[in-house]
Amino acid sequence: MVVWGLWMDGRLLFSTGSKSRKARNLAHNPNCVVCTELANEAVIVEGIAEIADVSARRKMLPVYERKYKFDMGNMKDDILSIKEPVFAVRPRLVFGLWEKEFIGKSTRWKFESLPSVDTPLRTRSYTKENAAGFVSVPLCPLWLMFLASKFRDFQSELLRS
Repeated sequence: MVVWGLWMDGRLLFSTGSKSRKARNLAHNPNCVVCTELANEAVIVEGIAEIADVSARRKMLPVYERKYKFDMGNMKDDILSIKEPVFAVRPRLVFGLWEKEFIGKSTRWKFESLPSVDTPLRTRSYTKENAAGFVSVPLCPLWLMFLASKFRDFQSELLRS
């Protein structure tokens, strides 16, 4: 199902209605996959959806309103009182697929443990695998730029890291 989301503090945050199929499915099984809309330059994030705490929700609301030019005023109280769910997906596995360079540049990052919100992106534990096999080098700056271009909100975290 399509969602509007924000990359914030190492997690993808999105909201949905409490009675929606998406909320019911995630309550039953929090494992999920979230991806960008362009298949030819895809970033695919597999992770676990958790209910975001109030501080994350408070931080999310103004950024969400600015990004989507959408007034959250009539939903704000329900979101902050946790009557309506906001999910935070922590990455477990991330795929970067670039159709023009599929053979040589497609990459998978496997996070050894779910990263904490306070852990800067560049210091997280992961294994990177591409066409050449497993590589234990830091995230390639080109892929960091690619990921940032796909998740625009990702850029601010990269700059803070």
